[in-house]
Amino acid sequence: MQRSSKTRIPGRTNEWEDLGPGLSRQILGWDNQIMMVKVKFEKGVKASQHSHFHTQTSFCHSGKFEFTIDGETHVVEPGDGLYIAPNLMHGAVCLEAGVVLDVFSPVREDFLDGSQPSYLAGEKCVPVPGIWHFFAKFATVKGHEQPISISSPFPSTYRFH
Repeated sequence: MQRSSKTRIPGRTNEWEDLGPGLSRQILGWDNQIMMVKVKFEKGVKASQHSHFHTQTSFCHSGKFEFTIDGETHVVEPGDGLYIAPNLMHGAVCLEAGVVLDVFSPVREDFLDGSQPSYLAGEKCVPVPGIWHFFAKFATVKGHEQPISISSPFPSTYRFH
């Protein structure tokens, strides 16, 4: 697997990845330590409450959004930024169509491997120290209606079915 993006990723020609009605993204640059993602929202689209072990910062490029982070609501407009500490529950509602630039550390492996992002499913990623990378990929959790994402100190998000 490639361990970093190209040096230059032209946003005007880079393909948008369709994530469902009214939501798409462009991955603009990444390596093992960091990832930058441009996310385009139509009015009314919701990024469900979720958490992950990544540190996240978000910059509102255009539009208007209501973010809820750890139970506290923030309305952001163009030029505003947010910091989201690891493992905090957070989500957003798009109040006016726009674009948010998200930066994650470490890299969001789930964005690269084609997994459904946790914000579409409203999943909670739970840190599980000591789990081995290769075991996690084959584990199953019984009695759960929806997949569960389990994260570990390894730079990857695991999806259990």
